[in-house]
Amino acid sequence: MNKGLLFNHLPELIIISLKCISSESDLLVKLARKLKRDKNISHDHQIFRDIRHGRRRLSIFESYFNIDTDCLELNFSLEPTPQNIGSWYFLKSFVKSFQYSDQEEAIALKYYWSFLEAHCDLEHTILDELSSTKNIELVESYLKTWLNIETQELFELDSNTRYVYLVKSVMYWAALFELFLELEFNTTEYSYLNKVLPTFNEKINKLSLSTEQFLINFKKAWSRDEYGYANERSIKWAELYRDIAKKRMQDPDITNPPISSNSPELHDPDITAIKKKFDRWRKGNTLISMNEMRNFIAILRVPFSYSGDELRLSQCLFINLFTFIQLQGLKLDIDLKQLSDAFSNYERYKAMVNRRYKTYKQTLKLEP
Repeated sequence: MNKGLLFNHLPELIIISLKCISSESDLLVKLARKLKRDKNISHDHQIFRDIRHGRRRLSIFESYFNIDTDCLELNFSLEPTPQNIGSWYFLKSFVKSFQYSDQEEAIALKYYWSFLEAHCDLEHTILDELSSTKNIELVESYLKTWLNIETQELFELDSNTRYVYLVKSVMYWAALFELFLELEFNTTEYSYLNKVLPTFNEKINKLSLSTEQFLINFKKAWSRDEYGYANERSIKWAELYRDIAKKRMQDPDITNPPISSNSPELHDPDITAIKKKFDRWRKGNTLISMNEMRNFIAILRVPFSYSGDELRLSQCLFINLFTFIQLQGLKLDIDLKQLSDAFSNYERYKAMVNRRYKTYKQTLKLEP
């Protein structure tokens, strides 16, 4: 299911970036608990053991989750086969499963969903052709056209080339996702991935990962809004941690009972645990889960109970994904400047996706 060119390893990378899911079977266990409202469902159930061992039967899956996959109406132009199935199938199924039933939202996203489906159909067609021809030139042409990858040496064992390919793929996915958010909320407020791109300081030879860039900008925004600081001026990290600690101590959904506003504890709260968590995030030692986003980031702006609309915090997914890819680049021993520079064209990918979407709305055809 991870096979692909444009969407290569999409399901696996999404699962990693969500942080709350460790594997495909873990995803289904948690989904089952939600759908069946049964917290006692465990990984030991036979269906999940079968999935872990590669034994998948659609009929058992349908029966267990009480769904009919025929109702998804995936409308294949080509029949899926083991040779041409891949990440596109996961994405197309997801699109069909989560299309809105609300009429107003359906209109706002009508073209977007079919735009995504067109990408899936394109990938399906290419994989089907490759399954019979094994034509490497076709792959190179496809990636040059759709991901703007100029190299003709993608399949040589070169770490730099593979890293650039992965970065460009992920940037394209991110641009597709930000387009969704802009259409869904009719604002660009939640499109800020261009502000979390990695940076490299040549003077001190230091790479700042996307997670760190996100947290730096988060601190600057809080400094501006809460303290009135302008431009690049910002409060110290310790001050930020204290503000977070105070908000958490006064929130009844986090601290029960909440600490009174006139309690001495609020004057000098213990920030050791918060500092440790932020340090780990900034260094890329761990990614940020959605629950942590609510507990330690959004809590400064709104009470915990108000941040349940996780879609508004969902950029965390791509902040994590960007960071994870950068960490893979470090493992591949990619030059730090090149590692950072690979993400510098994100705005170009945003423009590319927006241009293709605009054309698609006019012609109902996916054009490069």
